[in-house]
Amino acid sequence: MQNNQGSNAPMTGSDSSFDIKKYIRLFKRKKWTLLAVFAVTFIVVFAAALHFGPQQLYSTTALLQFDDKRALSGMNARGRQENDSKLGVLMSRSFLKRVVAHTDYQFQVKGQPRYSVIDSVRLEKDLKYGNYRIEKVNNVLKLYFTNPQKTIEDQVVLETSIPENNQISYGGATLYIKPGYWKTHDELAYKLLKEAKAVEILRLALAPNFKNRLRTLMEIKITGADPVYITETLNVLVDQFVLQNLDFKKYHTREVLGILTTQLEQAKQELDIATDELKQFRQRNPYVGLAGDAAGTITNISTIESQKIELNNKKYELQAIIQRLNKAAADEKYSVLSELLSWLAVNGPATVPALAAEFATLNEERMRLESSYAPGHPVLLENKKKLNQLEQKVLLTAG
Repeated sequence: MQNNQGSNAPMTGSDSSFDIKKYIRLFKRKKWTLLAVFAVTFIVVFAAALHFGPQQLYSTTALLQFDDKRALSGMNARGRQENDSKLGVLMSRSFLKRVVAHTDYQFQVKGQPRYSVIDSVRLEKDLKYGNYRIEKVNNVLKLYFTNPQKTIEDQVVLETSIPENNQISYGGATLYIKPGYWKTHDELAYKLLKEAKAVEILRLALAPNFKNRLRTLMEIKITGADPVYITETLNVLVDQFVLQNLDFKKYHTREVLGILTTQLEQAKQELDIATDELKQFRQRNPYVGLAGDAAGTITNISTIESQKIELNNKKYELQAIIQRLNKAAADEKYSVLSELLSWLAVNGPATVPALAAEFATLNEERMRLESSYAPGHPVLLENKKKLNQLEQKVLLTAG
């Protein structure tokens, strides 16, 4: 009985201290083993988080300014407000198809930035859609294919040695892989998307938003895992949107001229009828003045004629400046381009001041570089390249 009572007695302070010391001695003996287990566990968890965790995303933005609320009214067939129609055009599938085609958006690299893998890619109309994976085994490249339905998985469809021109073609896609890529990598994964799927992915990556109450300033934001590629995609989108906007403005101008021509023909017919009536009336009443309706008709005709003459004069004046620009020599071309920008500043859209400011900067830089470098110097050639690109933008605006 005494032994049982002793075993059930509460633990004293000396017993607790003995247990703690025992654990401390155990930790000292096994500390390197425990630290190694902890380090390996931490490294494994960290690597898994990097591999399976959320991919880092980047974003870039562009700002568009609309100078004419009627510029896209031709797309307003469903009764939407004219300002909202700009957003509708930008996010429409028909417009985004053009961006997809110009950026080869149907080709998507998996797991790494696009331009660290390839120099360029060429896509045919008939693509073999699906997931692709190129593996390097003993300096031999094997291309594996998996179709979207997963009825074919990791089928070897191409086997070749590493090509000297770094070019691989299969399924309607020709890849120009960066030189030296296979020296540091053993695998390349990519996919070929249907056009509709690529358009939807691009739409989800875009976030347009009007920045002012009048909805004349639109910010376009694009998000993606490859900062270089999303920047190129956004530049292409903005260029295509500007071209589309210019097409609508040309259509609007042709429409206005057509309406004025129709009104002029109608007014001439009314004038002929009124002239006949006036002639008959004067024969019957030689001492009565001109009727009010006839005077109003003549006034309307004069106004329309003046508007048409003014439009034609501006048209001929603009054509003359453009012809001089096309015929001008290298040194004279920039002064004619400056004259064209001055003319557009008075008669053209609100985007002209931005073009004029860019021209002034580049032209000033050109004159400074010409005084310091030879004509064939790369810095000077790059400046003239930018001026030529600006000239094309100005001609598109003037067109």
